[in-house]
Amino acid sequence: MSLETQSMITFIVIVSMEGPIEPGRYQVGDVSIEVAYPKTINIGMPSPLVLPSGASTQFIVNWKDKRGQTATQLNQNSFERYVPLQRALLAINNMIEAFKLVRVGHADGLKLRSVGVADTLLWTVLVDGAPIGMLNMSLKLDPGLYPWAVQHTMHDIHGTTSNRFGHLPSRPEISEVL
Repeated sequence: MSLETQSMITFIVIVSMEGPIEPGRYQVGDVSIEVAYPKTINIGMPSPLVLPSGASTQFIVNWKDKRGQTATQLNQNSFERYVPLQRALLAINNMIEAFKLVRVGHADGLKLRSVGVADTLLWTVLVDGAPIGMLNMSLKLDPGLYPWAVQHTMHDIHGTTSNRFGHLPSRPEISEVL
């Protein structure tokens, strides 16, 4: 694959964390990371989403897909489609670790921590600037602010709460025994 035909992979990852990293662009190996602290984000919904104040950091992670491997993984119908997200999170964590190392024991360093999928409020991926249909959002939407999202804001849309009973032990809780 020649340099002219390499795809640009872009992950937009918003995590529930705000640290002392100055907004801007950073280079971590062959990955470029742009850090920002937006108050809202527009992801093509009927209205922009308001992000939690003081607790949202946006990382835009870019890299060239030199051999087409990332685009191939993103098109899989298996766990492989999530491997590139792990690469993006690894780059974010490498950057965070560098900031922590220069602030060991300092309040600025204490605010920073490694992040994983569970820390994401929202993430999506673009290939050559175009969305590919992967959007994961754990950000809870207030039906009062987003009436268009009411059908999507149920707490348990898949019935997990009622299905869990077959998997709970039948013995009494420890608090009942004590």
